[in-house]
Amino acid sequence: MTTGACQHTLTGHASFVRSIVYLPDGSQIASTSHGDKTFRLWNPISGECLHTPSGHDRRVTSIAFSPLGDLLASASDDCTMRMWDLETGKCRHTSIGHTKGVLVVVYSPQGSQVASGSEDRSVIIWDARTGECLHTLTGHTGGVDIVVYSSSGDQIVSGDNDATARLWDVTSGQCRAVIPSMGTDIRSIAWSMTSDDKCFAVGYGDGCVRMWQVIENDNRCHIRLRWRTVNGKLVSKGTLIRDVHGLSRLNKELLNQQGAVGHPFSEAYKKMQATLIPFFECIIWLVCKLFIIVLHLYGHNPSTYMQTQPYCKDIKTW
Repeated sequence: MTTGACQHTLTGHASFVRSIVYLPDGSQIASTSHGDKTFRLWNPISGECLHTPSGHDRRVTSIAFSPLGDLLASASDDCTMRMWDLETGKCRHTSIGHTKGVLVVVYSPQGSQVASGSEDRSVIIWDARTGECLHTLTGHTGGVDIVVYSSSGDQIVSGDNDATARLWDVTSGQCRAVIPSMGTDIRSIAWSMTSDDKCFAVGYGDGCVRMWQVIENDNRCHIRLRWRTVNGKLVSKGTLIRDVHGLSRLNKELLNQQGAVGHPFSEAYKKMQATLIPFFECIIWLVCKLFIIVLHLYGHNPSTYMQTQPYCKDIKTW
């Protein structure tokens, strides 16, 4: 494995490969395809396809191995979450609870629970042994496509496609805090690998990664944007401080001196932004339409100006 040479090309999917995950011990690979209603289990050493479990009625969107390596959970556009026996490739449970397509599925660190996020704007926590619903977490305003357990398994952070995130207590199913929107979409979330579950990082569509801190005060939970320190010095160069609440005027001036940029938006600015952005999007759409009409008038086919590279249906191991 030191040469970087391709060991195997795993073929069989009918459409481009959507996701790949390794079993914790590295003995199997699971893969899903955009057009398949199944997923495939592979032997990474021989390249052999071990199982192609079937049962979902629509596309499989997400898969996750259990920490113990004996089960696999799958999510699908058919609104169900299924748990599979890896040895036999057969379905153990079909969990029904979501009303729209399921976008993501994850196991808790201990393997006792499975959490799923859906287009129906909810997160459901399931018993990994029985497949029964333990809690339904509601409050998101968009489809939930990111769900991440803390290292202890006591908390969950979920993100939706409306650019907001929520912190949940796993035992009670209650929302502990709402992470304020940064005005851009959420791409990824990761908890810090510490036992106290006090910090997690969120990756945003504006190219920034922000570290959030969980603060407990008088039995109440607060979320605060945490400034990273290196060698005892505050590193804030390029950090956006817009929409950050609780900063005094002195704090803002000090952060700007350290290289932070932006100020919390006023309500008037937010209203102006909400009005102008749709207006300019409409203008861009009209220009594109006019361009296509002009091409047709001069006998050109607009499709000839667009060249695409087909998605790959194969998997390569290196």
